[in-house]
Amino acid sequence: MRLKRIRIENFRGLSRLELDLDDVTVLIAENNHGKSSVFDVLGLCLGPRATAPDTKFRVGDFHRTGSGVLGHIRVVLSFEGGGIDTHVEFSGSPDDRLLRRRFVDADGVALDPQPDATELEHLRAQHPVLLLSLIH
Repeated sequence: MRLKRIRIENFRGLSRLELDLDDVTVLIAENNHGKSSVFDVLGLCLGPRATAPDTKFRVGDFHRTGSGVLGHIRVVLSFEGGGIDTHVEFSGSPDDRLLRRRFVDADGVALDPQPDATELEHLRAQHPVLLLSLIH
């Protein structure tokens, strides 16, 4: 399966972003326009702690509206392959900051029953997240 689309709502400076991916996708933007936020949220959703039950967002991860209200984070990763599309929603509330995950359909409705936890591990294994630290 291949990650084909990223949808991010209320993560840091990104109030809403929808990004379709090709085999190779390059993010180009001026400084302070959310490139690092995209990689950071992918690291949270697909990184080594993505399936740990106690994974939390940081307070600074929640997008603050103009009136100062913290929005709920919602990230949907859409995968394609094998003739089916798979959508995984990651979300968090500023109240407890827990990273919640669930499989949803194309309309965002939770699948019932939810796939086994190994399905998310399988998607993670196919999409390793490379995190680089640049030293200036």
